[in-house]
Amino acid sequence: MPFRLFVFAVTCLAVLSCHRKGCTNPDAYNYDERAKKDDGSCLLPPSSQVTLTFNHSFDAQAVNASLFEDLIYVNAYGTTLSITKLKYHISDVRFFNSSGDSVVVDGYHFIDISQTGTLSYVLPESILQNTYTGVGFNLGFTPADNQSGSYAELNAANWGWPEMLGGGYHQLQLEGRYIASTSDTNAYALHSGSSIRQIAGTDTSFHENYLYFNLPFNAVNFGTAVTLELNVNVAEWFKNPVTWDLNTLSNGLMENYDAQIQMHQNGKDIFSVGSIVQ
Repeated sequence: MPFRLFVFAVTCLAVLSCHRKGCTNPDAYNYDERAKKDDGSCLLPPSSQVTLTFNHSFDAQAVNASLFEDLIYVNAYGTTLSITKLKYHISDVRFFNSSGDSVVVDGYHFIDISQTGTLSYVLPESILQNTYTGVGFNLGFTPADNQSGSYAELNAANWGWPEMLGGGYHQLQLEGRYIASTSDTNAYALHSGSSIRQIAGTDTSFHENYLYFNLPFNAVNFGTAVTLELNVNVAEWFKNPVTWDLNTLSNGLMENYDAQIQMHQNGKDIFSVGSIVQ
């Protein structure tokens, strides 16, 4: 073939390749890895729209905004306390199927129990219908996502974490009042962030502090729409392995490195799976 014809043929093939249309969704039955532009022909397998709901308690007692200010809870140390604020966020929800693989939905959800609309989270992406055996997520952000100023909703909620402590965002704000050893009532504020560091001492590096949860449940074949309840036991923040004494650990905890580690340790059992409704 003459050189000019060869160049022309190669050019035409390159142009056709660059403009090849087809299904570009890798989840589709007819995914075309050579397609450069989606033509709307994707044939997707059935999917499930999943909603998470959040139910809060203090062991056997309900926790909700209507009970704010009431001194009705007793923690593991034996201290009577109230709850006046409970805010936190989760991120990167995933579901584990029967083969052990996971389907991850990127994003986060901010919960403020004084705002009933935040007590449910419709996942921003549907997941493939399958048999699932567990749910996972983070309390807070992984280091890659914990970037200061990145989320408009969290910025508006004053959810930022001090730069001197690692920046990014809070992951928990739990506040209220407690009956002190002097019989007076004092305020407490348990705040934790996704990044922490020691202010004093030789180790001044930042350390990740988010919590990852992997909660198994009996195998469920997800249908078109699924609502999964997450139970949140606030009492766990005050026990196991650290029996929390509010008389000594009630305020100024953001810059208290040891207190941040202890909150992280106590937070590992706060979530459990409740009902799953289809």
